[in-house]
Amino acid sequence: RALGRNVGPVAPLTRAGGSSAAAAARLAPGSAPPQPCQEIADVARRYGVYTMNEIAGAYDLAGFYAAGNGGAGATVALVEYEPYTPRDIQQFQDCYGTDTSITNIDVNGGPGSAQIGEAALDIEILTALVPEAEILVYQGPNDGSPDVYARIADDNLAQVVSTSWGSCEPFMDQNTVLAESTIFQQMAAQGQTILSAAGDDGSTDCYDPINNPTQTELAVDDPASQPTVTGVGGTSLLSAGDPPVEHVWNDGDTTRDGAGGGGQSINWPMPTYQAGPGVIGPDSDSAQACMFVQAYCRQVPDVSALADPDTGYVIIHRGDFVVDGGTSAATPLWAAVTTLITRSPGCVANGGRVGFLNPALYQFARTTLGAFNDVTIGDNDYLGVNRGLFPAAPGYDMASGLGTPVGSRLQSGLCSGVSAPAVTSGASVGFTAGQPGSFTVTTSGAPAPSLTLAGTLPAGVAFRDNGNGTATVAGTPAATANGTYAVQLAASNGLEPGGAQTLTIAVAPVAVPPTPPAPPAPPAGLPQATARTRVRVAAVTPRSFALSRAGRITIPVACPAVAGGCRVGATLSATATGRRAVARTLLARAATVTLAPGARRTLTLRLTRRGRAAVAAARAARSRRLRARLALTASFGGGQRGTTAATIVLRLPGRARG
Repeated sequence: RALGRNVGPVAPLTRAGGSSAAAAARLAPGSAPPQPCQEIADVARRYGVYTMNEIAGAYDLAGFYAAGNGGAGATVALVEYEPYTPRDIQQFQDCYGTDTSITNIDVNGGPGSAQIGEAALDIEILTALVPEAEILVYQGPNDGSPDVYARIADDNLAQVVSTSWGSCEPFMDQNTVLAESTIFQQMAAQGQTILSAAGDDGSTDCYDPINNPTQTELAVDDPASQPTVTGVGGTSLLSAGDPPVEHVWNDGDTTRDGAGGGGQSINWPMPTYQAGPGVIGPDSDSAQACMFVQAYCRQVPDVSALADPDTGYVIIHRGDFVVDGGTSAATPLWAAVTTLITRSPGCVANGGRVGFLNPALYQFARTTLGAFNDVTIGDNDYLGVNRGLFPAAPGYDMASGLGTPVGSRLQSGLCSGVSAPAVTSGASVGFTAGQPGSFTVTTSGAPAPSLTLAGTLPAGVAFRDNGNGTATVAGTPAATANGTYAVQLAASNGLEPGGAQTLTIAVAPVAVPPTPPAPPAPPAGLPQATARTRVRVAAVTPRSFALSRAGRITIPVACPAVAGGCRVGATLSATATGRRAVARTLLARAATVTLAPGARRTLTLRLTRRGRAAVAAARAARSRRLRARLALTASFGGGQRGTTAATIVLRLPGRARG
């Protein structure tokens, strides 16, 4: 519906700054927002509305202009189903001292001839807020076709798309709704941002005082309710201070302008970006059917901005000053904010697009205090027949969404570290049937991507997105689930094109304990060892062995000719020193060695600490010999073990000369 009211003809205007130049200079660092001419400033004061520079100040946009950012390098596409008068736009630009490039692109023959001022409102708001951007006005007939959207998506020239046109969901043809959805998904995949007005009839979007006066049921507007579109609601701006003072726009009188649209979709289930904490509230209805699914449904709007014509905008239409508003004004305002953000350094470094806004907006609201101007007063029950639905509340609500923009905070939230999502974990994982297992999917990209999985998992295994850029594939595969499974992982953060990876899951059969191997058969001709088999000291007579000055004793040993050979170790313990008995003190030991059947080898025993003490005591007693007990311990190839013991004489070394 046309909301603007004419307040007087436009006389020859004084160009802002007193200049009559045909083109405005590019914004330099330190610039202020474009300033109005005296005539528009006077109209704004007289009717209690705002000039565009005041609106820019209310929503914290001054920092963009101070940095020399007027949107240069960005392109905004406007969806229009009516023509406009170029002279109106030129007079408005003359007033604000801008020279924004505007190009018309006709679709299906272009629009008809009737004007209600919507196109002029959209264009003029953009020329004042993003004066250096390029505006593409896609114009088509108002016949319900999605062809204008399709042309914008196929051209892919604009980073930001704004539409102030829509219809209540119950009146929409479902084929058109689905066709729009496909187009908007294409835009999101290309990194295009699309914003849509949520409607001007409050929570009863189908109501019209002339054409549909009995349509008083709750309803929302399409395409604002589409899951890949950012729906824009409306506020009344009571003060353009820092922060602004706002409440939900609701005239509460059907003889006046209207109220900001909002509520629950009947077409779309709640998308994942809304399913987190802070969105589902007491007015969310999980019993409502949306797209034939009984569940929580998509909630609208996502954000809001100044829409009340009584505190609204001054534009020029058909040669007159017009005080105007509506969510169809709040939407190009949000398009301007988004355009300035795309041209800020962080976003330019990442390709100059912020893409589909909603996932980042909701995540930013959850993690950043004061991310938006929170609107907490009022409701959008325009007709007063729906129990005050829907009321404003702290945080998200279906009257004002997340709130109104705070430019500098949104810039840091949407541009700082924005990067394309990708799956970074391995491309394959193994499980064993009947045994629990787990695999963590990791990603890169900012903000942290969400993960989805397409394909069939093994029975007993489940997928869970953890909400922090990781996901878990875990469970106990069924005993019959062995085999190979290929599933598709997709990472998306709604800002950059998503990344995908195929994950191959291999499930091994139930593990069976292996049968121990049989002992090797003995070589032909060699007997197996028996319980009586022993290793022996090779023939040394008498059994007397020398102790070296280094504390070593060398003893030759022989392995019997039995299958598998033998492993031999040796220990030496004292039996007596002189005439004094010593209780089995361990004197020396040798490391275990392996001998082939019938082989001989020398074992080297090394004195222990106690052995060195015993030798020292014997020498102190002037003894040159030490009796000791030698024990040879062997294990044989067939698993038999045996010990051979003998008493030997240990000859002690003499004193070294000094």
